[in-house]
Amino acid sequence: MNSKFVKGYTAGILGLVISLMIACSDSKNDSPDFDRTTLLTDMADHLIVPQFTRAQTDIHALHAAITAFTAGVTAENLEAARASWRTAHSSFQYVNSFNFGPGGAEGAQRTMVEEIGVFPVDVTLIEEKISTNTFAMTDAKRATRGLLTIEYLLFGPDAGEDKIVAAYASQNRRDYLTAVTDHLQTYIDAVTASWKGSYRTAFVSNNGTDVGSSTSLLYNEFVKSYEILKNYKLGLPLGVLAGQIQREPEQVEAYYSGYSLQFIKAHYQSAVNIWNGTAADGTDHTGFKQYLQEVAGGPELIATTEQQLAVIQTALNAIPETPPLSVQIASDDAMAKVLTLHDELQKNTRYFKSDMSSRLGIAITYSSGDGD
Repeated sequence: MNSKFVKGYTAGILGLVISLMIACSDSKNDSPDFDRTTLLTDMADHLIVPQFTRAQTDIHALHAAITAFTAGVTAENLEAARASWRTAHSSFQYVNSFNFGPGGAEGAQRTMVEEIGVFPVDVTLIEEKISTNTFAMTDAKRATRGLLTIEYLLFGPDAGEDKIVAAYASQNRRDYLTAVTDHLQTYIDAVTASWKGSYRTAFVSNNGTDVGSSTSLLYNEFVKSYEILKNYKLGLPLGVLAGQIQREPEQVEAYYSGYSLQFIKAHYQSAVNIWNGTAADGTDHTGFKQYLQEVAGGPELIATTEQQLAVIQTALNAIPETPPLSVQIASDDAMAKVLTLHDELQKNTRYFKSDMSSRLGIAITYSSGDGD
């Protein structure tokens, strides 16, 4: 059975049939002189390629740590693998907005986030694959592989180190962890190599605003990633999505490790970086904010958006690091701060989505079912 994330993600975000939706009747690019080639060049050279390179490096380090763990199953090697996983998954937050081109769907393969970032994972199927020595990484059961499957295998279902170490007396379990990690490394290597190669040139040269242009792909995936943060990393566990009747704290990202809030912060920062054009090294380049500066009504939208982003950051900072986010959501008192963050993210959706689409003349080419 597919996880709720796969169902909701496919139905609500990335798996929908693309339908052209013009946000407003005045959806017209009012800045023909804006140099989109500079925007795309800065995004490719200062954000996308460096962040994929960082993610690749961290995933290779994770692969090495897991190789050491499966060769010598000790509590020390387990902790080293866990630390490498935290670093790799944090790096992934900074590339999960680039679900196009090399990270897009092709044939039976779905998008990068669907292939290696699905949560919650399907524990029953994972354990079934382990018990039957079934290590297929190209089937449709995407909730049995990727970064969050590795999290489950390193941290859960019982976080006690002794129990987890004991479980790896099973050769099948060691082999499955190796297979998942091999697949992850192979995938990120291919995507990174493509961005460093021919796709970077194609991305920069395709500088229009029509559907299929690099500007459109970048913008739409930026907004979709923001909505994933709001809807699935917060809305789903909070129980506020359509059809939900109660909180489901176990649906948080990184439930087994308890690092959900850390990754939410990184995901949000990645969106802010794209907005500002802030590079991996902290230097400022060209982002969507600079693009808006050159269009009619853009400066006013920038001011409104920046004000809301500051409110979101305050709400995010107000959530304590401990206990884990799932525990806070389960608490009637503590969950209020998490709900406030979700609500503030929701308020900003119209600025990133409807208003930016209108000002920049870029069509929203997906339907989130979000009503915005």
